[in-house]
Amino acid sequence: MDRDEMIRLAHRMYAAANDRNLAAVDEIFAADFRGVGITGPDQVKKAWSAMAARCPDFHVELVDVLVDGDRMALRAAVTGVELTAGTDGYLTEWIRVADGRIADLWGVTNAALR
Repeated sequence: MDRDEMIRLAHRMYAAANDRNLAAVDEIFAADFRGVGITGPDQVKKAWSAMAARCPDFHVELVDVLVDGDRMALRAAVTGVELTAGTDGYLTEWIRVADGRIADLWGVTNAALR
């Protein structure tokens, strides 16, 4: 994927999360996806469903993207959540893309999502 395609993938991921579009997860995440404490698209769906139940007003907006080869660093603003620290919600994620899908994702946030 080129840089612009990777950025579109990041936007698609956040749009799907914002819209609670679980059907899009299979198109966005690789079958062998690995994340923080989860593996595979089915666990992404479970995590997103749990987050939506806990934080029904959750919304994430992509602010910055850095692309280097098959990796992205994302900085996003998060609203509709309880914060563990600070006054502005943030989400920082590091992503590896393989075959047009998110293969690995690691992140840190001050939002109480679980």
